[in-house]
Amino acid sequence: MDNVQAPASFFITLFLIVISTAVVVISRMMLFEKTGRSNVSAFIPFLNFYVMLRLAGMKKAWTFFYVITLLNIYLTLKSMAPLLMPDEINPSRLNLISFLYPFIHPRSINALFLIYWITNGFYLMLYVRLHVRLAAQFGKSVLFGWGMALLEPVFYPVLAFGEAEWKKREVGIKK
Repeated sequence: MDNVQAPASFFITLFLIVISTAVVVISRMMLFEKTGRSNVSAFIPFLNFYVMLRLAGMKKAWTFFYVITLLNIYLTLKSMAPLLMPDEINPSRLNLISFLYPFIHPRSINALFLIYWITNGFYLMLYVRLHVRLAAQFGKSVLFGWGMALLEPVFYPVLAFGEAEWKKREVGIKK
C-alpha cells in the first residue's frame, strides 16, 4: 500500500512546488513592473535578488552574500553523502531526522555540518532583512516583511496585485 501512495504524494508535492514557484515569479514580475524595473529580471535567479536588494535600498555588496546559496548546496551534498550513498543500505538511516543526527549525537558533529547551519542562519537573516526593508518601501509593516520572507506565495501576490505603491523611502533606525 505504501509503494502505491509514494508516487502520488511525490507528484502532488511536485505540482504544489511548481504552482507556488510560478505564483512567486509572476508576482515578482508584476512587482518589478510596478517599480519601473524590467520584469524579465524576475526569471534570472541572481539578477532578481540584486534587483530586490536595490529596491529595498540595500547596498550592492550584499549581493556577494547570495553566494552562500551555492556554498550551502555544496555543503549539503558533502554532509549528506554518507546518507545518500551508504556502503550498505540501511533504511533506518534514511529519514527526516538523519540530517539532525550530529545534534543528537554531538561526538559526530563535523566542520561541514557546523558551517552549513551557520551559513543558513546568516542567509535567513539576510533574506528576512531584505523582505522587511522591501515591505517598508511599499509602506507595509515589519510583520508583512516577515510574511514575504517566509510565505512568499501568499504575500508576494498581495503586494504585487494590491494597491501598495513603491516609493523610495529611507528605511532604518531614526535618530
